[in-house]
Amino acid sequence: MNRYLILIILLVSLPLNAMELGLPTPGIVDKVHVSEGQEVSRGQALVSLDKDALLASRQAAKTMTEYLELKIEEARREFERNEELYDRGQIADREYQNAKIAFAQARSELATARAELAQVDQQLRYSTLRAPSAGKVSRLMAYPGMAVSNRLEITPLVELTPK
Repeated sequence: MNRYLILIILLVSLPLNAMELGLPTPGIVDKVHVSEGQEVSRGQALVSLDKDALLASRQAAKTMTEYLELKIEEARREFERNEELYDRGQIADREYQNAKIAFAQARSELATARAELAQVDQQLRYSTLRAPSAGKVSRLMAYPGMAVSNRLEITPLVELTPK
């Protein structure tokens, strides 16, 4: 109940039609691109987070994906070879099943790595706050070096009054 009360007070204290904007991605504010009172256009960058850690994570995820793409090809070839030998009765069921499991595991690892890469790419896209519409920056809460955590709710960084 207190959470709703705080929200109501917050809405009443905002200028008419004002929007509080924030980033869904945690990080450290690197640059504030606007100042209070500045007119902005739709899509204009307002605040950017430091991207160094995200870029390093992206490179690691990309490298892992490339490695696992090679690994899955090797696992596929091994599985196909074992399948052929199994069909001819030249290897035991256990060897065939091990190759089948290794191939399935490689596919799973690759899917996980691709998902991690997509997640980092999404965080990179969300690391710059852009104006959702033209307007005027009525209040600026962000500053370089500010930590944005967003654990429970999005931290407001800019208040924008639409035109």
